[in-house]
Amino acid sequence: MKRVRIRSAEDIDTLPEGEWVEVVEGLNATFTYPPIRVEDGNLIVDLPKEVRQRFKNRPREVLHARISKGSLIVTRKPTARPKPRT
Repeated sequence: MKRVRIRSAEDIDTLPEGEWVEVVEGLNATFTYPPIRVEDGNLIVDLPKEVRQRFKNRPREVLHARISKGSLIVTRKPTARPKPRT
């Protein structure tokens, strides 16, 4: 077993998946994940306030979501403008 010093959550994420990890002095950590739920065929992910402010809804845009390689990807696309009446 290789010894690795853990200083951050990123260090924990780099540990090999599916293998045992020995913690000599114990691990005092709190892991928090945003609540995710499925209701009536909708995937609902609660976003932190900073993310909501940076990704506000804009007029004349529609959001498209997809899942790729285990990540939820949301993109903005402009809606089609209605043709002017003549």
